[in-house]
Amino acid sequence: MRARQTAAALAAGSVAALVAACASSGGGVGGGDAVELLFDGETLDGWVNVNGGASTWTARDGVIVCSGDPICVLRTEEMYTNFELELEYK
Repeated sequence: MRARQTAAALAAGSVAALVAACASSGGGVGGGDAVELLFDGETLDGWVNVNGGASTWTARDGVIVCSGDPICVLRTEEMYTNFELELEYK
């Protein structure tokens, strides 16, 4: 059980870092050269919880947090192409 909790915490930390730093250049529908932040730091607006429970993904203290139960994914509502991704994680 401890290994599962540790794996979930690591996955949640990685996702939070990815989302917090993720921006799109020439992003979703309409394109353009503007930078579009994918996470507002407060809500999961613009994100879709795929095959997860209502409380699996939450926004807390400026990051996206995953409980790890059930195992699922979180994706953006829009599809993006021609983007640059920058991130930092620990």
